Amino acid sequence: MDMDERLRRFADGTRTPPLPAETAALPWTVQDAGRRFGWRSWLPSMGRLPGRAGATVFAGMRLAATLALAFGLLFVVSNARMGGSGAEIVQPPVSPRPTLVPGAAAGPEVVVLPTSGVVDGVMAGYIAGGVARAESDHAAAIIVQLDTLGGASDAMTDITKSLDTKVPTIVWVGPSGAKAASAGTFITLSANLAYMAPGTNIGAASPVAAGGGDIAATYGQTEATKVLQDAMAQIRGIAQLRHPEAVDWAVTTVSDARSYTAQEALAAKGITGIANSLDDVLNQADGQTVTLVDGSQVVVHTKGATLVTIQEDLVQSFLHGLDDPNIAFILLVIGVLCVVVEFFHPTLLMGLLGAFSLALSFYGSGSLPLNVLGVILVVLGIGMVALEPGLPSHGLLTAGGLISFIVGAVAFYGSPGRICRQPLWHGRSSP
Repeated sequence: MDMDERLRRFADGTRTPPLPAETAALPWTVQDAGRRFGWRSWLPSMGRLPGRAGATVFAGMRLAATLALAFGLLFVVSNARMGGSGAEIVQPPVSPRPTLVPGAAAGPEVVVLPTSGVVDGVMAGYIAGGVARAESDHAAAIIVQLDTLGGASDAMTDITKSLDTKVPTIVWVGPSGAKAASAGTFITLSANLAYMAPGTNIGAASPVAAGGGDIAATYGQTEATKVLQDAMAQIRGIAQLRHPEAVDWAVTTVSDARSYTAQEALAAKGITGIANSLDDVLNQADGQTVTLVDGSQVVVHTKGATLVTIQEDLVQSFLHGLDDPNIAFILLVIGVLCVVVEFFHPTLLMGLLGAFSLALSFYGSGSLPLNVLGVILVVLGIGMVALEPGLPSHGLLTAGGLISFIVGAVAFYGSPGRICRQPLWHGRSSP
């Protein structure tokens, strides 16, 4: 009977008591929702397998998923850079055109493509998309406003092909202080008309290795001679088509790595003229006769034309900004740190962030003179510092990790003096 009494009191005490009157009068109720099964509850349960084996297996699964995601993202962005034109992914939006006065005759329209930074696949896709849009709109001309230190040879070749179009093309190196160096020299000479602003320069187009060093020291003298002769033949062909009186001058920008001011380029007839602004370009280009891709000769009519600017969209601006060496390095450090945290303290958030950062860092490094040894030292340094709490070494791992990280950071982009100098040729030339 004593046991029955205890069971009865236990049963009465476990029943849900009625809500007080003041609580029941409120415009809400309290309910006891049962726990639902889902992927959020299933994933943590994986870590409760017997012994430390369960935690190890779970951490390994998360790390494998993180690395798989990183390689997947890297494949996608690498395909955008190496496997095609960015114009196949996104088309640059056209800025709104000015409203014409009713009854007024529509004047000529000139498409302006502001182009700066590293010559890479994103820039090539942006220019290709802008040229295609200008052709479909029957624009009077295309102006590429250029400011670059150079970049990848394959992207440069794509741009020079895009400028051989049915619409007259103009390259304006400006405003003052801009450069058309390295690959920018080929792009400038590939247009039907070329103008430079005062205080700009063009040239220094000799090919270099992907790390910014000498091709002969990296691949041998024979390979260096082949690449140099190929570059000289390429710029000679461009100059013979666009600037036949400046062929020898154009070749010196490659053979001797010569750089010229706007006045020197004009004196050598390597450019059409010197223009202070876009309006000045329109005035000087008006009335010029150019030869288009189909062999026809047309007269350019740009005086008083309406400028229609096509900017890079958000995706292109973001991907192009990744070519900044500082951003690529910071993303690599963030990615490695997140992967380390994912290994020791499994969380999906840190793993996803690490994979995304690593993929973007590798993408941005595709057009930079990346030093593989520097990358290894940076990753090794971060790993040694992360292992210090689990493997106490009285500070030796931390000190070694910091030294490795600093040395790797200094050597991350080839030699310190060539960091800002983008290579014209990336990788080894094919036979």
